[in-house]
Amino acid sequence: MKYSAKQYLFRAAICLLCTDTDFIPKLQTYIDMYPAFENSREYQLIVTLMESIYKGDEESFTEAIRKFDTSCSLSQWHVTMLLRVKNQRMCNRIDLK
Repeated sequence: MKYSAKQYLFRAAICLLCTDTDFIPKLQTYIDMYPAFENSREYQLIVTLMESIYKGDEESFTEAIRKFDTSCSLSQWHVTMLLRVKNQRMCNRIDLK
């Protein structure tokens, strides 16, 4: 579990971005479960994506994923879910304006 924890938490955080608007406290519980997650590239990506969602900045959202993918190749599952996050969050933000 120790060696897989980071990937499990990364996937859980992506799902959280899809389904929840109050993800900061829940993300903190992931850090409490596995403190090393906070220093990972995966965590930094999630934080950047959250900031992009809050700002409604689709360009920085896409750029963060592109940069991450060049250093750590994303699986098809990750790409599909991140696209889902982008479509749900950015489209909903546009509808609210």
